[in-house]
Amino acid sequence: MKPILARIAWAWTLLFTVLLQVGMPVAHAQKVVKVGVLSPGQTRFPPNEVFDRTLQQHGWVLGKTMVLEYRFSSGRADLDAMNAAELVDQQQVDLLVAWGASPALAAKRMAERVPVVFVAVNGPVERGLVQSLSHPGGRITGVTYEAGDGIFSKQLQLLHECVPSLRRVAFLTVEWEPVRPSARQGLASAAKTLGIELVEVELHTPQDLTHAMLSAKQTGAQALFVLPTSFASAYRGQIARLALAHELPSMHGHSESVAVGALMSYSPSLSDVAHQAALQVHRILRGAKPADLPVEEPTRFEFLINMKTAKALGLTVPRSLLLRADRVIE
Repeated sequence: MKPILARIAWAWTLLFTVLLQVGMPVAHAQKVVKVGVLSPGQTRFPPNEVFDRTLQQHGWVLGKTMVLEYRFSSGRADLDAMNAAELVDQQQVDLLVAWGASPALAAKRMAERVPVVFVAVNGPVERGLVQSLSHPGGRITGVTYEAGDGIFSKQLQLLHECVPSLRRVAFLTVEWEPVRPSARQGLASAAKTLGIELVEVELHTPQDLTHAMLSAKQTGAQALFVLPTSFASAYRGQIARLALAHELPSMHGHSESVAVGALMSYSPSLSDVAHQAALQVHRILRGAKPADLPVEEPTRFEFLINMKTAKALGLTVPRSLLLRADRVIE
């Protein structure tokens, strides 16, 4: 009896060895990878689906070979820090993905323990996330939301074409996510060139949003300029609705804002950025070191207009703008 059992054991060992050598999957031999995702939003949004789909296209089976643990902070930096610590300490994730600047800064504190891929972050070098775009260093890399400060001229010009009488614009900032000095200078320079006066409206807490919109209107602002912050992404629906309620045509730095009622946006494609970030995650999980993966930049930009909002504001959008738009939402 023993010789028979020995032959069976030897046969199974041989089969297992052959399967490994020819690259065939062995279910119990593959580790389930756990990825933590820090989001400044309140729920998932369309680019998350692109991120998931890209991972699946590269062989990951969500729920089987990879588990995604999402944590949402609703634009609060303190929750970003708590979520990052919880994902690493309690969930013991193998990698952190951080959408936006505030989550990325929270994730960086965990980079000594797990690799980090940031997504859609402006100025990662200026913020101290990486040493340089070409040589990030450490255990963090990702995809920027960079367009250069020249994008402000483009955004303000498009807004001015839609509202020819535009002379004063309120721009929304949040205390816990300061505007980078270079971005502030770029925006001021673009406004000066167009003869537009900028009025800063700063939020100290997310609950200040309604009061901020009222303040913007009381200063005589004729439109609203929304920078692409983590807060603006998380509260895009509320910002769009309040801007409309206060009759403020708005230009946004996130295209997803137009889908929920903002007037227009000109920005990098977040769907493309999500695709690029998923590829970074795939490479790292397959053995690449973050320090060896250059930080990538957006490759495609898009201009969106919401005609329903334009009509509600009583605006006649010039045909020249409609022809240039990548997408017009009716």
